[in-house]
Amino acid sequence: MRTKNPKPEPRDRVSTRKIWLYLPTPLIVAADWIGKSMAENLFGGVKTLIPGFFAIRVVRNAGGPLGFFEPARDPSFSWAPSLLAVLAVALLLWMAIRVPATKPMRHLGFACMIGGALGNLGSRAWSGYVVDFIQLWRLPIFNLADAALLAGMALAICDTARGPKSER
Repeated sequence: MRTKNPKPEPRDRVSTRKIWLYLPTPLIVAADWIGKSMAENLFGGVKTLIPGFFAIRVVRNAGGPLGFFEPARDPSFSWAPSLLAVLAVALLLWMAIRVPATKPMRHLGFACMIGGALGNLGSRAWSGYVVDFIQLWRLPIFNLADAALLAGMALAICDTARGPKSER
């Protein structure tokens, strides 16, 4: 008796479904650049919107996140944040190809992280610094790209922590 071979799973390297999940990436980059431009040109310095909680405070950050690799401290590391962003985007693209399209939350997380990294990388390449402008309560001042990076990390981590569907 002849048995049928099970239908092989299609190779899911770059499917149409995956491509649609990355639509937020250019939207994040555009929103970040528009936000930075508006903050610098319209507000310039400080604009308190909700006293003690929310303000627009424009800061030019020539270093990396949270002041790491600050050129004023050590000019020899001024290239480090850009190199880290390029490596992060390359790693995220590699991971995106390997993760199946059945993991949309993880792909959306990757899209947010790639958009955030490209937003800050583009700013750094264009002007030599990143504009941070959102101040919430006592948190460090950040921008939309930073928020997208953190949101993307949270989505990817939550999706990974949920485990495979068979375990739920």
